[in-house]
Amino acid sequence: METIQKPGSEVINAYKLGLQEGGEKIQPAIDFVGSLAEKQDKTNELLGEIVELLKYQNMSHNKLRSEIKQIQDNEEIRREDLIYEKYAKKLEKEHSGEYVTIGPDGETIIGEDDIDVVEKAVKKFGAGNFVFRIIGCRYVGALI
Repeated sequence: METIQKPGSEVINAYKLGLQEGGEKIQPAIDFVGSLAEKQDKTNELLGEIVELLKYQNMSHNKLRSEIKQIQDNEEIRREDLIYEKYAKKLEKEHSGEYVTIGPDGETIIGEDDIDVVEKAVKKFGAGNFVFRIIGCRYVGALI
């Protein structure tokens, strides 16, 4: 009997063998096909489990990334708090409620208009190179 080298050739060869033997070996061929179907079902089941594990791994990875981002954000807030304490806390008596930006060298820009203070800071220190706060408040948050 000639062997066919294609996917699923075992099924074709088993079927041919059954026909060549006058039908006496049809049942083993059918059994063989059935075992292949069971193996395919198990393979599909395992692939489903692998997909679920990959989804879980991705969720875990995203959760870890989120937690790292939270830690980084908290560290940034603490860093900004220290800068505020060092350079702007002394302004609270005379400028409470006003806006302040603190540059990398500790230089401050103070004003009553938040947009004006930020625009001056961007020109002087560069975008993202300063701390922005309301004098007397612990935390302002992100500017949009």
